[in-house]
Amino acid sequence: MFLVSDDEDHLCSWQAPGGDRVRRLMSVDAITQGSRLIPLTGKPCRGLVLLRCVSSLWHYVCNPSTGELLPVPDCRIAEVGEHCVSYGLGYIPATREYKIVRLLCCCDNGVPVATRCEVFVLGASTCWRPSAGGKPPIYNVARGKAAVFFNGKLHFSGSGGSIVTFDVANQTFGLLMHPCDIPVTASPRVSELGGYLYVSHGMHFSDEPQEPFTMWKLKDYEAARWEKLCCIDQSAWPDAAKTWMTPVEIIYEPGSRREKKIMFKSGTGKVFAVDLDVDGGARPEILLPPENVPAMGGSTDFVPRLMGMYEESLVSVGRTVEEIIFSSPVSTAWAEVLKRLPTRSAARLAAVCRDWRAVIGTACFARSHTAHVKLRGKPRIMFVDASTVKFAALEDVVAGVAPPPLVSQGSKFTCTSSCHGLVICGNATKGYFLCNPCATGGYRKLQVEFDDEASLASMDGQDADTFFHGSIGLGYDGETSNHIAVCLFYNRRDYQMECIVRDAQLGGPWFATDEPPASSAEAGGKRAARLRQRQAVLEGPPRSHVMSIVEIRDTLCAACSCLSSGTLELWTMKDDHSWSLQFEIDLDRFSPEYSPETAVPLAVDGSDGRILLSTGRSLGYYDPGTGEMETIYSLGAPRDQHDDDKFVKQKHTEKGH
Repeated sequence: MFLVSDDEDHLCSWQAPGGDRVRRLMSVDAITQGSRLIPLTGKPCRGLVLLRCVSSLWHYVCNPSTGELLPVPDCRIAEVGEHCVSYGLGYIPATREYKIVRLLCCCDNGVPVATRCEVFVLGASTCWRPSAGGKPPIYNVARGKAAVFFNGKLHFSGSGGSIVTFDVANQTFGLLMHPCDIPVTASPRVSELGGYLYVSHGMHFSDEPQEPFTMWKLKDYEAARWEKLCCIDQSAWPDAAKTWMTPVEIIYEPGSRREKKIMFKSGTGKVFAVDLDVDGGARPEILLPPENVPAMGGSTDFVPRLMGMYEESLVSVGRTVEEIIFSSPVSTAWAEVLKRLPTRSAARLAAVCRDWRAVIGTACFARSHTAHVKLRGKPRIMFVDASTVKFAALEDVVAGVAPPPLVSQGSKFTCTSSCHGLVICGNATKGYFLCNPCATGGYRKLQVEFDDEASLASMDGQDADTFFHGSIGLGYDGETSNHIAVCLFYNRRDYQMECIVRDAQLGGPWFATDEPPASSAEAGGKRAARLRQRQAVLEGPPRSHVMSIVEIRDTLCAACSCLSSGTLELWTMKDDHSWSLQFEIDLDRFSPEYSPETAVPLAVDGSDGRILLSTGRSLGYYDPGTGEMETIYSLGAPRDQHDDDKFVKQKHTEKGH
């Protein structure tokens, strides 16, 4: 068996039954980032197992023996949710192909109204495709239960008195009826044990009297003839009323094929066996108590399936989607052409054909497209609509195609700088959103889930009001290619600063970092942070007031306003964390339109070195060589003392997706 460690960052192995040593198998920290990882498949399929990351719902094919992990693409099923999808992994000996199959059930008020099936071939597919054997029967897929591969077919568990089967080779569907004694409303668990198919039912998580745990063995597959194996009083089983339990293996009598013992795993991290010849299996034998295994960390109640079966194998998990796509010279050539297009044009062309969509959707293409955009040198300016979280390009606003979205001066609306093509914008009232301003894919809301004490529970409404009364930033982890949201804020208990982080794209809970800095909410430095990374305070420029921190030409810069002299100083940080004064802009000459109190540097034009400044009402290029200012857009002078409108501007680096 393999076990997920208590810190969720590696897998361990244990020889069942009777093993007395747990050894480390492989690291999984790169994909979990502190979130829970659970095995889906009860048994390995020719050496491979299917894993799921709980917080992000991403799935992975894994060979625990070799330590290989392969992410399964396009795993978000937002329209049906986590519990209405069932995954399965199968193998075709004739073609030596592994196939991942998922059955999706769409429900209306809990009643299934439609079911669809999608197939992904490891090492060959670049996206999910509908099954070729027709539509599956309308079926209520069991929550959180993976399909069982047996006799060349995947068996999907659910209610309704039957099991849906899917022939992996010819992609056809069938129905396998439950034993007649199982109620139609029940959703029994399907297992493959010792070369036979079993169904079991009778688990209840309550203090009420429980029905016996019953297992049925499929004696004749073609005739769908079931035989009752056992009917056990489970009142003496460990934590029987608190958590789920599932059979994982049959232990036979030496020299025979008669079932002697059944080995179970539980949601509390226990592994135990029951002897069918001793009191009908009512007396359990604990094989692996979690408190005796350091790797398990003493699991608590209701921990999901943190253990699974694996076998020693050298089977490869296959090529990644990017390797498959760019193994074609045609795809490589199209990528060279498409990366030269504006982001919105490339996004629209993704709808032309599957091949283009596959190329444009890869992280490799996104990085290449972003790098090519930077070579142009011209900053892309967008206006952010605070009410709809939509963006308008500066060129459209200047040409009169679209008016600039405005907010009042007192608005707390925030928009971060572009970080590898994405931004975070919003406020504490409407929430914060992860967006790609240049793409047409809309935005994703960042759910705030944090508790001062537990660090993982949801906040109540009162605490949510003060959660973002600090600073929010967006960074990028180059090692994992993930965007990281970082928040610094003051809690209400003792007004101490706290820092939390989360994966911005994959979702999941917020995690507290180590001790945050004791001063500036901006932390005086880059806002990119790895999960659980220790925060630090960087010494600022030798000035009393730092108005803003910006990133210009891949360099950290600090803008300092000097009200006495009417100038705006732009400092850059060197590699040794010292500061160097790069520009000193005399804004008194352009007052009152520009002043040190309102002007903020956004970018430097790579073609001519001019500095783009914004006041919230005016945008202009300042030329350090001539000392001249060119205003490219302005709302004009305020109409009266109540006119405090401004626009929310944002320098954006284009990204393919």
